[in-house]
Parts: sequence; C-alpha cells; structure tokens
Amino acid sequence: MLDANTQGLGIDEFEATVGVMASRGARVLAVAAKPLQASPGRETDQTALERGLSLVGFLCLSDPLRPEVPNAVKRCRE
Repeated sequence: MLDANTQGLGIDEFEATVGVMASRGARVLAVAAKPLQASPGRETDQTALERGLSLVGFLCLSDPLRPEVPNAVKRCRE
C-alpha cells in the first residue's frame, strides 16, 4: 500500500486532492512506483509488490457526459 506520509503527503491531503478532482468530474488515477530487483525464477507476490510504493502523482481524465445521457437516465428512472 502507498505510504503517503513518507513523501510528505498525509492521508487527509491525499483524500482531499482526489476528492476535489473527482468532484469536478475527473476520473482520477494515482500513480506510484518503487525500484524492483530482477530475480530470475522468483515468483512475484502481488501483496509484496504493492508495499513501499512512493506516490508519483495523479492522472486526471476528462470524461464528459455524451449529450444523450441525461435523457437516457431520466427514461430509466421513469
């Protein structure tokens, strides 16, 4: 899991940043990384790979509603 405090970004700031971007309609992805050592024949453990990551930044994707969506949602609710 991401240790946000290591990079000076507390969990509250992390969540607030994502919340602001999401409230503006953005799809938000956090990007994290860590150095890996190559070990031929070694199995990768997904949980171990997810530990010790450093936050690199956020990707915000604009995904505006198509013009027909509001009417389609309205029809579904009727």
